[in-house]
Amino acid sequence: MRSNYVKFGLGLAISCLTLAGASAADRLVGAGQAYTTISAAIEAAVDGDVIRIMDSAVYEEKVVINKSVQVMADGEHTPTIKTPDGLTGDAVLVTTGAQGGQFGSLAGGRINVDRNLPPDHATTGKHGIMVNGILVGQEYTIENVYVTGFTTGGVVASHVTGYDATCGVKGTLHLKNIEIDGKHTADAITGAAKTGVRVVGGSASNKSNEGATIRMNRVLTKNLNSHAMILNNSSTAHLPNVTAVIEDCELTTLKDCGIQMGNNPGINLSVNNSFLLGGGIQNSWGALRYGTTNNTTVGPPSGTISIRNSVLAVWPLAGTAMVIGASGTDVSNDTSFTIDHCDIINQLGGGTTITDQTPRARTAINFAAGSNRTLTFTNNNVYGPDASGDIVLAGITVVPGAGDVITVSHNNVFVSGADYTGVTPGAGTVQPGVNPNYVDAANGNYTVQNPAIQTASMTGGVLGSGRSASLVVPVELSTFSLQ
Repeated sequence: MRSNYVKFGLGLAISCLTLAGASAADRLVGAGQAYTTISAAIEAAVDGDVIRIMDSAVYEEKVVINKSVQVMADGEHTPTIKTPDGLTGDAVLVTTGAQGGQFGSLAGGRINVDRNLPPDHATTGKHGIMVNGILVGQEYTIENVYVTGFTTGGVVASHVTGYDATCGVKGTLHLKNIEIDGKHTADAITGAAKTGVRVVGGSASNKSNEGATIRMNRVLTKNLNSHAMILNNSSTAHLPNVTAVIEDCELTTLKDCGIQMGNNPGINLSVNNSFLLGGGIQNSWGALRYGTTNNTTVGPPSGTISIRNSVLAVWPLAGTAMVIGASGTDVSNDTSFTIDHCDIINQLGGGTTITDQTPRARTAINFAAGSNRTLTFTNNNVYGPDASGDIVLAGITVVPGAGDVITVSHNNVFVSGADYTGVTPGAGTVQPGVNPNYVDAANGNYTVQNPAIQTASMTGGVLGSGRSASLVVPVELSTFSLQ
């Protein structure tokens, strides 16, 4: 049968030819093939080989990849790697020796990774895919994979006990066309916390994931009961000089944050053309939270945060869509923030009530105390009308600090409370703010219909992200922009 996926783009074709090389061999796995398990094929393989899974069978095994090989489903096959009952650890472990290899491929079918645990399982640390031992100058790619049945993390850049010098990701981890599903529902979020993508810090002497680059394209997280993505989540863990580049992703959760970031030196985040959704069940800090605590043990925070052409939203009556720092602590010092052409939504879904959520007054964007920051907030829509009758949703709140450089211009703020607090809106501000009249925000269409903001940007264009459709995975290879 003809594959639904497009053929290799030039860059990937060259990459795969390099991986295969003149001496590479295909190791075929499946009924009637040379290998009946993926593990046996990997054990027999040498660097450069391709492990091809030739059917859509369920493989009940833990897969350890410790060689520079490519593991892929051949043709349109969709095999499942399912952790056997009672087995500890991760469903798939990518470890030292795997650098330069790849798990999954858009040239074939989707690989399903099932850690085989129910959503309410209470034991932590049973991850879907753990990546460990990708060192400085090394790369690894995970592509065209569905992950479920895990606790703690769907895809985890390792923080192995002991934090030895080879642990974690210190090179580059590429995540492409991945779906991570916690299988929770709004009324059932019990069990151990499930984070979609988890990159956490190490100790002072051995900084797990120090200097890592995480590049994500077409990654979808859903039905989680904890953060969609974590970039450090501790007041004592060390995660310096980490870069995360997120494009064309939907990072959503039922509870907690779309992206939760610690305040480490040199932590850099770039988000483009993406959708971040913070949960609204019980406590929720929003679509993006930077600076979980005042991390004085690590050193002063610094970095660059850039959010462009994206939607940041929280469920109705939930938390703040964007939280920069915890109130009263200097956690965002010496950091540059750019939020441009975004829709910041503090009431997704037209006032739908979420289970166990107490109505609270919230601000769409809250910059707590800090100093020597550069804040640029331009060409955005901030949307938070009072649909319930018992809450007040404010717009932009900034607590200015010494040395701050703040630019706020060409924005539209439509909320039930104060538009701006602590900051004076600049040129091009739409005042009073108007309802963008999104086509269908509840279903991912943020096309604005109000003519008052269709030509209000700095360049005479429309304000906001312009996102008009929800992410569907898998998608064609030609849509990828990260190389």
